[in-house]
Amino acid sequence: MNQFKLTFLLAVLMNMVGTKAFAVYVDGIYYRLITGGWAAVQCGTNGSANADVYTGHVTIPSSFTYNNKTYTVKYIDVNAFNHCYNLTSITIPSTIVEIGNYAFSGCSSLTSVTIPASVTSIGKGLFSGCHALTSIVVESANMKYDSRDYCNAIIERSSNMLVAGCKSTYIPSSVYHIGASAFANCNLLTILIPSSIRSIGEGAFYGCDLQKIIVPDIAAWCRISFDGDPFHVPRHLYNDGDTEITGLVIPDGVTSIGDYAFFKCISLTSITIPSSVESIGTDAFSYCNNLTQVTINSNSIVSANYTTQNSLKSIFKNMSICDIGEGVTSIGQYAFYNSDGLKTVNIGNNVTTISREAFRKCNSLKSVSIGRNVTNFGARAFADCTNLNSVVSYIEVPHEFYWKEAIMAVFSDQTFNNATLYVPVGTINRYNSTNGWKKFVHKEEFDVTGIINVNLEAITNNRYYTLDGREVEFPTKGIYILNGKKVVIK
Repeated sequence: MNQFKLTFLLAVLMNMVGTKAFAVYVDGIYYRLITGGWAAVQCGTNGSANADVYTGHVTIPSSFTYNNKTYTVKYIDVNAFNHCYNLTSITIPSTIVEIGNYAFSGCSSLTSVTIPASVTSIGKGLFSGCHALTSIVVESANMKYDSRDYCNAIIERSSNMLVAGCKSTYIPSSVYHIGASAFANCNLLTILIPSSIRSIGEGAFYGCDLQKIIVPDIAAWCRISFDGDPFHVPRHLYNDGDTEITGLVIPDGVTSIGDYAFFKCISLTSITIPSSVESIGTDAFSYCNNLTQVTINSNSIVSANYTTQNSLKSIFKNMSICDIGEGVTSIGQYAFYNSDGLKTVNIGNNVTTISREAFRKCNSLKSVSIGRNVTNFGARAFADCTNLNSVVSYIEVPHEFYWKEAIMAVFSDQTFNNATLYVPVGTINRYNSTNGWKKFVHKEEFDVTGIINVNLEAITNNRYYTLDGREVEFPTKGIYILNGKKVVIK
């Protein structure tokens, strides 16, 4: 048995030696000789990168003779021309069937490439770092790949995947996928992503200093499957070539926002999520550092029960203003727990339930507006909101909530003692006789038909007047008249 094993291992080793031999140098090109009379082009004597190995124009022959034996050139190895900075053009013979990963990576002077009809396999990152490349053509007889519509790219026919592009590539609407490293380091500044795209592979745009990502169809963009962050730079999304998206409105009908969909979209300042959205993927809005205002109309998102470690804060990290729209009927447990950047919350009129600890530990929260139909408050819903100083309630008939023990109370004692509770005109006596609400020390009435909420930080040089007509130069929190309308400054 041991003798058999030894013989088998020896046979395997001999086969490996016969398949991958040393590099040979013939007429200016290095080859790896392969059993069967085949050869693969490689870079240098050991396959390592060397900027001086290939320069100017290189013609790969279909065959060559070495030691009185003829070899057919069938492969271009992985990294074969890697970082051959002075390679300007290349002729690939019709005998080549396979081109390895990063075969022309770093060929920064290469301007054009034609892929012959014989090629059936192309690796990733083929033209990574080919900054001068502007022309990519696949011969029309190639049954595996094409360069349809003069797109200056290589597209796999069967999957409609774009596997390699350059800075002058146009992505046709018939393309469904953008492959891994397809545009890596290619000096691409602007790209239009058609609505046909279903997935974008790992590192597809790595190293591209993209200034514009044109997304004419936001609904289609939300459906794209991103393999991590394929851009690796802050994103600037445009509706067209001229209009950068700052206020993002997700179209009605979108049910899911995919992982990394708006990752690092640093120009976004506000977003509106419709009632149709049922899920938001991992890091969908992470590192949107200027995104401060979020309007959520999706009951599926807001009513879900979260945890102290996984609240909506993990999705909207920099949110300071949240408008909970008419599509929402309940706010789930821990929904906004510890959203420490949140300053203003406006809860819509269709919400009936605010669950336990929904806004607990929102330490920057200064004002909350509660819609008229809220009847149920969970324990500690607004507890430990240490800066909460304005609670505007549109509820005409207040329902009691738990308030006796601080450990379970909806609001903290600090809020009961220091915040002002604004209630509709004619209801203050009801609030004074309702458990929970009556614990607020400071209460004022307001006209629900004319009030507008204004953040203290947003006050301008406009003229503000008290309700009795007295002008106030520096208004503090409270109810005032501004341009003929009542406003509450929070």
